[in-house]
Amino acid sequence: MEIRQLRYAVTLADQLHFGRAAEREHIVQSALSQQIRRLEREIGARLFDRNTHQVSLTLAGRVFIAEAQRILRHLDRAAAMARHAVAEHPVLRLGFTEASYEHIPAVVETVVAEHPGLHVHQRMMSLPQQFEALDRGYLDIGVGLARFAPAEISTARLALDPAGVFVGTKHPWASLRSIPVRELRSVILLRGDGDQAPEYNDFVVELCGREGFSPNTRPGSVDGVRAAIDLVQREDVAFCAPRAVWPHAPHVRWVALADPVVHYKQSVLWRAGNPSPLVHSFVRHSRELASRTLP
Repeated sequence: MEIRQLRYAVTLADQLHFGRAAEREHIVQSALSQQIRRLEREIGARLFDRNTHQVSLTLAGRVFIAEAQRILRHLDRAAAMARHAVAEHPVLRLGFTEASYEHIPAVVETVVAEHPGLHVHQRMMSLPQQFEALDRGYLDIGVGLARFAPAEISTARLALDPAGVFVGTKHPWASLRSIPVRELRSVILLRGDGDQAPEYNDFVVELCGREGFSPNTRPGSVDGVRAAIDLVQREDVAFCAPRAVWPHAPHVRWVALADPVVHYKQSVLWRAGNPSPLVHSFVRHSRELASRTLP
């Protein structure tokens, strides 16, 4: 059994079309069909049902593809870690959400001081992107909400950010320091992009649900704080977010949520079992920072 056969099978399972799968793998369709048949003969089971109209997975195929995907993820991770190990300079690849960046510089500074010559590559990424990159070995450290972290991702609490709501300067709340969470029922709230920020949408739904109501949301979604703030300036809408992302825009105010006080729980994320000394150093310094700042 060859690695390329696993990749071909996974691609075909994704496309369920020999022509499209062959195009994605940059081979001719007849070669793809031949490799799939060889794989099925070696396994001793049919993985795909196909006729002139459609391609579908068999029961054996569904089981096999799930395992093949895991094997390919491990192979990709092994290759990424090997390249990382022989880099000319030590490198730490760091991902963060838009709302979590405020807490990163202090930790990065201490890690760099401990590892002279360290190059830190920082990239803003959604939480789902971080989880995938950590699992595949393309990312060493992530920072964001840990609630939906898969089992293979370890987490450590980094900070508690006060949560609040952004409103326009003409909004009745603009002059207030805080509002009760229950008052959110009276405003139209913005939704985050469902694919890029599912944890944000769940945070808002749960926040309102604890007070006995569902959020009244604006149709559509918004991707990123900048786009959300622009809508808050132009429309009669509100945007829930931690204070750390406040851009101090001239026509927007941030009002804390109270009764109860609400916090955005930021965490450090890393792949469980990662042996990298740089990852261990970042996690250790993060925990030291948290011990000084968390209640």
